[in-house]
Amino acid sequence: RQAPDVPHHSGFELRDEEVEEALVTGAHQELLEDYFGPEQYAELTRLARDTAAARTLRGGPPVLILPGLLGSKIGRERKLGPFEDVFWFDPVDIGVGRLTQLELPTPGNGLSAIGVMLFAYLSLKFRLCQAGFDARFHPFDWRRSITELGAELAAVLQQRAGEKVHLVAHSMGGLVARAAIFQGAPYARLVMLGTPNFGSFDSVMALRASHPVVRKLGALDVRHTPEQLSRDLFTTFPGLTQMLPAPERWAEVDLYDLSQWPPDDLHPRDALLKGVAPMRAGLAGAREDFFIICGEGQETTVGLHRDAQGRFVYQTSRQGDGTVPLEFAQMSGVKAHYFIAESHGALPNNSRVARAVGDLLKHGQTDVLPTHPA
Repeated sequence: RQAPDVPHHSGFELRDEEVEEALVTGAHQELLEDYFGPEQYAELTRLARDTAAARTLRGGPPVLILPGLLGSKIGRERKLGPFEDVFWFDPVDIGVGRLTQLELPTPGNGLSAIGVMLFAYLSLKFRLCQAGFDARFHPFDWRRSITELGAELAAVLQQRAGEKVHLVAHSMGGLVARAAIFQGAPYARLVMLGTPNFGSFDSVMALRASHPVVRKLGALDVRHTPEQLSRDLFTTFPGLTQMLPAPERWAEVDLYDLSQWPPDDLHPRDALLKGVAPMRAGLAGAREDFFIICGEGQETTVGLHRDAQGRFVYQTSRQGDGTVPLEFAQMSGVKAHYFIAESHGALPNNSRVARAVGDLLKHGQTDVLPTHPA
C-alpha cells in the first residue's frame, strides 16, 4: 500500500526532519502508517504534537542520541525533495539484491549515515524533548570501525565543548561514545541502553549466517542467500567484528583464532579480527558519570561450544535482553546499573526507560527502574 501522491517511495526514504514535521501536520499519513504501523503512528503523532506545543521556548540541556548497530540509515542524500536514496533499510533495494552495495571498502560510492531508524528512536527523542532537553540524533555508519566512529563523535563534541552535551547511546552507540570519551571528547553524562560492553554472540551468529536478521534478509533478497550475505557483505564490516565476545569476559572458545571456527568459509576476516584488541584498548573505562540500563528476562544466547564436527552449538538463558547477556552489558566501577524486562531493540521505545533516562541526565539517579535484576 502506497500513498497516492508518492507512488514510488517508502517511509524509509523520507528525511528524518520531514517525518517529524509530517507527524505534526498530518502529511504523508498513509505512507507513515505503513512505515510505523497504525498504533505506533498514532502514538508518535500525539508525542510530536505535544512536543511541538511545549516548545514555546527553545533550548534546554543538549542531548545526542546514538543509535545501535543497523540503527542508522545508510545511503546518499538528495539535494531536492523530501526523499533520500536509502540502501539500509529499503525493502525494495534489498529485494532486488542491492544490499551488497554496502560492502566495505566502497570508495567513491558516496554512501554514509543519513538518518536513523525512526521507528526505534523517535519516541525517545520526543520524550526527552518534553522533559526539557534539546535532544537530537547522531547517526553514524555502523559498518565502520568503532574507533573511527568515536573520532567523528569526538570532533562533534569538541565543537560544542562549552555546552556540556549529554549522550544517550543504544547498543553499539555506547561503544562509539566510550571510544570518543577515551579520545578526550568533552561530555556531561553518558547513559547506555543495552550496550554490548563486552560483546555479543549475535555477532558470531551474523558472521555464521544463522542470525534471524540475516536469515530474513536472505529470504527477502532474490539474488543472494543468507550465507552469501554473511560471507561477502557482513564480514567486511569492522564494526560487526569488533562486537564479538570479549576474551576477558568469555573465553570458552578462542574466537580470535580462526582455526577455532567451523571448517567452512563463514568466519570473520583475519585482518579485521586482529583489529579488535586495539579497538577495545581504546574504549573509556567505567566512570562516575556513566549509567547503564540493561534489558533482562529475554531468551538470549549466552555461550557456545564446539561439537565433534567443530560446529558451534549455542547456549541460551533468560539472563539478557535477547541480544546482549547481562554479564556482557555490565561494567564494574559504574555508579549504578538499572534493569527492566524488555528486549534489546525495544529499550529506546520503552516509556519507563525514557523517564529513567531523563532522571539520570538531570539528577544522576532514578527510582523508575530497579538497581538489581529480577
